[in-house]
Amino acid sequence: MNNEEINSISKELGKFCLFNEVAEHTIKEVAKISIKRKFFPKEYVCIENHDSASLFLIDDGKVEISKKGIPLAILANGDIFGEMSLIGESSTRSATVTTKGESTLFEIPFDTFKPIMSASTEILTNLILIYDKRLRSENQVVINQYKELQAKFQQLQETNEQLLQTEKMASIGTLTASVAHEVNNPLAVILGHLSLQEIKIKKGKFVTEDAISGIDPMKKAAEAIRKIVIGLKTYVRIDSGEDTIINLNDAVTGSLDLVSFLYKKNNITLDMQLCPNNLPIKANIGKIQQVILNLLSNARDAMENSSEKKITIITKQDTNHYILALKDTGEGIPKEKHEMIFKKFYTSKPSGQGTGLGLYIISSIVQGYGGTIKLESELGSGTTFIICFPHST
Repeated sequence: MNNEEINSISKELGKFCLFNEVAEHTIKEVAKISIKRKFFPKEYVCIENHDSASLFLIDDGKVEISKKGIPLAILANGDIFGEMSLIGESSTRSATVTTKGESTLFEIPFDTFKPIMSASTEILTNLILIYDKRLRSENQVVINQYKELQAKFQQLQETNEQLLQTEKMASIGTLTASVAHEVNNPLAVILGHLSLQEIKIKKGKFVTEDAISGIDPMKKAAEAIRKIVIGLKTYVRIDSGEDTIINLNDAVTGSLDLVSFLYKKNNITLDMQLCPNNLPIKANIGKIQQVILNLLSNARDAMENSSEKKITIITKQDTNHYILALKDTGEGIPKEKHEMIFKKFYTSKPSGQGTGLGLYIISSIVQGYGGTIKLESELGSGTTFIICFPHST
């Protein structure tokens, strides 16, 4: 490839958001390894469960993403696909991609692109932003599908056979919506740390130590996402993750380490009052952090209109239990709703802002480890959620 061809491809690649604010010499390095390919209508680009270690950028045309024969999305000019395999370091495709018409795509091999990507903070940031946008879009699709399944479930309660069939459909909808609902919290952590580093770089205040200090929270957030997915696999008996003896205090501090800067940004005070002793429980730390992060998120939403915004996290022990309490200074919950809020599908949020799954998921996780959860709340006095875990034997 001569310089003229490299410059031409570089200009074309520069139009993609993946390369926003990326240095020209870096884009040229990518141009050198890019292959411009033309496809005929209905031609396969990638096939589900087959190896294909490449990232694709749509220069012209449209493609359809499908899984097990079910269409999931249509991508067009300027979109990219294959980033999930790049992020997950797996060459096995999770979906099939077919062209909708004559299309021109840039194919970038993973093995030569990864070193370039790893050396470019801008590409990494753009990739995460693209993934976040894709996830939010897919979340809405999942939520819409879930609502359709719920409506069908209600319509098919006439007979036991219909009930069994639609209950299975509702279960699948609940699981997929749960993943969409829960994965946003740790993903926000990753994006937050990347944004902070980007700001420091632009202001000329970037320090290597700052970058290093941000690696561990992002790893923990990525691990939280991975363990949520493991939890889903366990439910459908595809795979399983083992529970281990963990320190409840470590789960609390680890969760706060991940999101404390986000709450400070919203002028929310986080007050930790942790028991000085170790509080060993047998659990999956990713799921316990999932519980804590979800409660923190609910507390943040409850204090949106509060003059004082403070979340107090307490751990303690009694004769038979290790206790986790989380208290907010929000508007409180009416007594008549105390029993309802843990039920599946119940939400007090406006339409489109809640799936009614958050507290149901929390309750399911806690009960799965032999624990209990209750709340103490009155209007105008805030809310306290109290979780009790049995002593580990």
